[in-house]
Amino acid sequence: MKSKEGPYTKSMVLGSLRRRTRLPADAGCLQKGSEKWELARDKATAVVGDLKVGSKVTVYYTMQAARVEVKEAPKTPAAPKKK
Repeated sequence: MKSKEGPYTKSMVLGSLRRRTRLPADAGCLQKGSEKWELARDKATAVVGDLKVGSKVTVYYTMQAARVEVKEAPKTPAAPKKK
């Protein structure tokens, strides 16, 4: 599901909450089929219900860039002149 609100595209993923191995308390690991998603949470993240390992969850998220690096495109050589 994707919806457009404001400057970001909001999406959602359904899966099961997995054990928080090597992840801090403000993060979690979600498994959807064979995919594993590591998700960060902050104080603004609303959690409805009690997060427990094995719970079925729906996560609504946006992708936001933390940094963008721009590299110049390679210069193409000039075409040889025809005689």
